[in-house]
Amino acid sequence: MAKRHKDNRQMSFFDLFEAAPPPPAKVAHDPVDPDAQKIHPMYAKLPRDEHGRYMVPTRAYGEAEHIITVSPGEAHLPVVEVEVRGMTVILAPSCIMNPGFCAYTTSPEGSPCFSSTGFRSWTGCGASTDTPELCAEIIERYIDNKVKGDGTGGLGGKLERWWSTTVSQWHGSLGFALRSDRATTWAQWGPEKHAASWAAHDAQQAEALRYMHERGFDPNGFPPPWQVRKLQMPTWVSDGTTWVPQIRKAPGGIPTPGALPFAGPVGFTAEA
Repeated sequence: MAKRHKDNRQMSFFDLFEAAPPPPAKVAHDPVDPDAQKIHPMYAKLPRDEHGRYMVPTRAYGEAEHIITVSPGEAHLPVVEVEVRGMTVILAPSCIMNPGFCAYTTSPEGSPCFSSTGFRSWTGCGASTDTPELCAEIIERYIDNKVKGDGTGGLGGKLERWWSTTVSQWHGSLGFALRSDRATTWAQWGPEKHAASWAAHDAQQAEALRYMHERGFDPNGFPPPWQVRKLQMPTWVSDGTTWVPQIRKAPGGIPTPGALPFAGPVGFTAEA
């Protein structure tokens, strides 16, 4: 069927080459706030970072003002506090497409917590920060769920102390050093890099011990790291500024493998 004009006149061959009408003008939208009507009132006067995220001052990790950032797409949900098993927990919105929340402790480092890091994400759980009671129930279920070897379970009804990255890395590196032979570990890189690698390791561990000493964290109270026998664990004494490790003797008076994973003076205890 022949094409026709709007006024019902039949179009000629040349009419087919008429310029197409211009596309409709695009409406400018704010890429940061696609719908300002949905922004929760708590964000109205808050500053934003270089990515446009709202900077929310909180009491997370026991700090006076720990900043939690919230993206504009999540800013229709508030940052709130809720009580869980006697702990004050901060809930922040998490994930635009898959509703959930992030939980932060407000207790200082070393306090009992629902996570060894003081933080845990429940992204995709279906609960949001506008239903804090439901979020609290989810955290409580996680605390009570049985421990599973594959890491998918809960805490078995027991809270765990949370530690900063500095302390967690110290504990993990302690286990590595006690399991390793300092004479051969990293020796494949040659004498110079071998010495430099252990020096960097020792310096990091020494700094962590000073950090722990300043905050009153006693390394003698930590359990042995993974795959380390209690017999291998050093004892620690304070010199007034840091913790100084002393290696235990194995049966027969022979020091345990791994030597001492820290720089500084070494003492041997008489205990096996």
